Amino acid sequence: MELLGLSKFKLQLLALIAEARDIRGRERSAREELQLSIQRREQIEAEYTKKLQELQAEISSHEESQRRLEDKVLSPHLKRFS
Repeated sequence: MELLGLSKFKLQLLALIAEARDIRGRERSAREELQLSIQRREQIEAEYTKKLQELQAEISSHEESQRRLEDKVLSPHLKRFS
């Protein structure tokens, strides 16, 4: 009877060990997936930051061009009134 109890205990212990290994494997997989998601997010964030800087530079360039054109157009009119 005692041998049967030990055998059941051993089977339960083996089942718990297998379950713990499975949980560790799923945890590792989830950790790797999370790390990949973080890397993708950081890459996308860097791309958007670069694009934003490019667009801001383009806006500044357009504003400067517009200012120069306005100065050209307004300059003759201002000279006439001087």
